[in-house]
Amino acid sequence: MAYAMLLVHSLVLTFQVQPQAQGGGIEQRILTWAEEQLQAESARRGKTLSLWCRCHEYERDRRVLLRRAGFQQQPWRDLRLMCSLDEPLPSPPLPPGFVLRSGATPAEWDQYQELHRAVFDGGEMTFDDHQPPTYQPDLDLLAVGADGTFAAVCCCGLHQVADASGEYTVGEIGPFGTRPTQRRQGLARVLLLGGMQRIQARGGRTVFLETEQTNSAALSLFTTVGFQVVSRFRWWIKQIAPKR
Repeated sequence: MAYAMLLVHSLVLTFQVQPQAQGGGIEQRILTWAEEQLQAESARRGKTLSLWCRCHEYERDRRVLLRRAGFQQQPWRDLRLMCSLDEPLPSPPLPPGFVLRSGATPAEWDQYQELHRAVFDGGEMTFDDHQPPTYQPDLDLLAVGADGTFAAVCCCGLHQVADASGEYTVGEIGPFGTRPTQRRQGLARVLLLGGMQRIQARGGRTVFLETEQTNSAALSLFTTVGFQVVSRFRWWIKQIAPKR
């Protein structure tokens, strides 16, 4: 009837409730459970943490629920875009001096982390996503310069989903980006299409990604290769302090 998942390393709560079970109190119980879990985590870390939960524009009841529970809506809007993988994809060449390779080894984690901070304005990335057996290094693409510098990254994943048409594979792209000093050379387009091709080769029927609505450069790239906006959402945040 429902599921809830709290990603402790990113502090994000994801949940869904079957339509026929909505409004019966399950949603509030999920929020209470998530806050209790994060209280324990904030106590472990010794500081207040932010609990994140997304709300798409069409989810009006969830918006009311989050507001009543003390969450604050953030001002920026994010977009989810999707692209069909029914047709062959082009393979643009890498700019001179770069090579394309797969994955970062544990020994290269500091270098990989530094790239992530450069691309995402100081943001950190955990190594958690690279640890489980479902992680596929060849879906984690890196563009590397002649001096060995990591210049761009495109992390991809695969999901099994089901709907009225049956069960099938959907690909996801992200995190994805280029080091500021290496932009405007075509690296992003090469990695994006390379990731889409690898998802397609593993049976992916469609691929999705997410970006901020104000990221015009990224949106221009995504739309030129066939992505279309399928939904808009905002993040809601609640501060969770250690339980006293």
